[in-house]
Amino acid sequence: MVDAALAATGRAQQRVRQLPARVVVYLLLAGCLFAELGYHEVWQKLTAGLGELAVATPTQSALWQARVRMGVAPLRWLFDLLRGPAAAFTAGGVRWCGLLVCAIDGTTMSLPDSARNLAVYAKHAGNHGGSGYPLLHGILTQPATTVWSAASIVANESTDLIWPRLTGTEPGTCRFAAEPAAVKAGLCHPAFTYHSPALVDGDSLAYLTLRGPDPKATQRRWELGATGHGPATAPLAERLCEQIRAWDRDRTAQPTITAYPRQPPQTTNWRTGWSSTSGFVRLVVSV
Repeated sequence: MVDAALAATGRAQQRVRQLPARVVVYLLLAGCLFAELGYHEVWQKLTAGLGELAVATPTQSALWQARVRMGVAPLRWLFDLLRGPAAAFTAGGVRWCGLLVCAIDGTTMSLPDSARNLAVYAKHAGNHGGSGYPLLHGILTQPATTVWSAASIVANESTDLIWPRLTGTEPGTCRFAAEPAAVKAGLCHPAFTYHSPALVDGDSLAYLTLRGPDPKATQRRWELGATGHGPATAPLAERLCEQIRAWDRDRTAQPTITAYPRQPPQTTNWRTGWSSTSGFVRLVVSV
């Protein structure tokens, strides 16, 4: 395969060198596995298993010159071959919503590891122990409902305290992360792509969203809302909006985080908020 890439891109060696062309490709691929190392250290790892065989000992300069001679074309050819589009890359591939289709898989989302969710959704099996959380499958392909809260923010205004408020009041609180490609394709519209507050209840999901200001408005404000997917989409989105409105009434209110022994006394009412147990401590978040 590497030889084919070299031949197809015209990078096959014209004469035998200390670093043959195919070895330079192996070096570049190995560099991806050891990104924290320089290429001289990568070369040592690449050749460490050759035992008593005579191995070249190129200098840093020789490795640099070999990479310059190689260029990027063989690696690009290998990537095009191995990325696995639905049709041959030489024919332009198959595209969906402007994106190259490399693989088709179900949309999944990790859910809180609760008995209620585990009764409906199994954890994903795998060769390395599987996932630690039950998975919600195909949720974003279901019809969406958006509810608006009437609470709004200005540019760069923090909404960080919505997250702990949800944590202390809603057992299905989680965070929703979306790849830019998913947003561009119209699958979802979270307020923040990196991590937006969200709720999961059974086979339904609702996440924080926002809409831009009216172009005619004198002050630019973004309204907060919730977009839901699944059978209980509207009620779940409304529940999220209720917590947004509660946050809006007092945006400086801080949650209470209390640490208890792992087995608290019988008189301790730690069940009034969300709890997490780690080691010998149980943390409870309440609002």
